[in-house]
Amino acid sequence: MGTRRGGGPPRHAQQPYRVYRRPAFGRDDREITTRLVGLDTADGHSWDAMLLRPRFGRPEWRRLLVIVVHGSVGNYLTGVPRRVAFELAGHGFPVMSINTRLANYGPFFGGGLFQKTPLDLAAAVEVARAHGYERIVFLGYSMG
Repeated sequence: MGTRRGGGPPRHAQQPYRVYRRPAFGRDDREITTRLVGLDTADGHSWDAMLLRPRFGRPEWRRLLVIVVHGSVGNYLTGVPRRVAFELAGHGFPVMSINTRLANYGPFFGGGLFQKTPLDLAAAVEVARAHGYERIVFLGYSMG
């Protein structure tokens, strides 16, 4: 059973497989410029965000920005939002990773103001436009 008709290893044994590449913080992001930016909402709140700009990428991606929105239980600097932001930027996409009022356990302890989240997103879009981005894609994580 371990060989194909005519000899040789089974066909499935010849298929390549993808090995997950572990993050190497500080080494896997050398081609990415990172910058903290401020988001000022219409109702007077201020948030910070991380803008990641790759030093390469397709020309048509230069006016596109992926906004990674972190929702609850954590923030944009750690975990999945940070990793996905760096992975996207590492593949040539400009990214801005943000928090909303739902971050850092807000919904669990009464601080998550769901009705105010559109103001946070609008502030992020305003910053994106100010940096010259014309097309915006939202990627949400954990109620983001």
